[in-house]
Amino acid sequence: MGEILAGEPDMISSQILVTLVQVIQKAAFIDNQPVDLGDGPLLTAAEIHLIDMAGRYQGDTISDLAVRMGVTKSAVSQMVQKLVVKGYLIRGREEGNRKNISLHLTPNGKKAFEWHKSLHSNVDKEIISYLAALSDHERTILLELLVRLMTTIDHSLLIRNDHIRDFLSSYSSESSDIP
Repeated sequence: MGEILAGEPDMISSQILVTLVQVIQKAAFIDNQPVDLGDGPLLTAAEIHLIDMAGRYQGDTISDLAVRMGVTKSAVSQMVQKLVVKGYLIRGREEGNRKNISLHLTPNGKKAFEWHKSLHSNVDKEIISYLAALSDHERTILLELLVRLMTTIDHSLLIRNDHIRDFLSSYSSESSDIP
C-alpha cells in the first residue's frame, strides 16, 4: 500500500484524490484482463458478470438481465450470443411461452459462475477484515464519502462535456505556455 503522508488538509485531500485515481486505474486494469478457466475461450470481465447474473437469476430472459445490469437489451443480446458460441450459456424457450427465451448456464458456465463467486468471496473477506477494524464512525464517514463519489461519477459525463465546451470556448493556442 502507498505511503501515507501527514500534512496540511489540502495535501491530504490531494493524496486521497491521487490514491482514488490509482485504485480506479488498477481496478480497470484487472477488469480488462481476460480470464482463462482452462476450457478454451477466454472470458472478458463483462462476460463473467453476465454469467454471474445468469447464474444468480437462472431462467431470466435477455430483457430481465438487461434491466438487472442497467444496460441495453441489445448489449446483453450480443454478449449472450458470444457466450452461447463459447459454450457458457444456452438459450431455452419456456414451456407454454414461445416468445420468451430464458438463459441457462452450461457446465462450463456453472464453472465460471462458481469461480467468480469464490473470487469475490476471497476479495470480500480481505476488505471486510479491514473495515471491521474501523470504528462505526469511521465506517459511516467512509460510506458517506463513497455515496458522494458515486453521485459525482454518475454526473461525470455531464461535467466532462460541460468542461470541454467551456475550455474550448476560452482556450487559445497562442496563449499556451507550451512551445
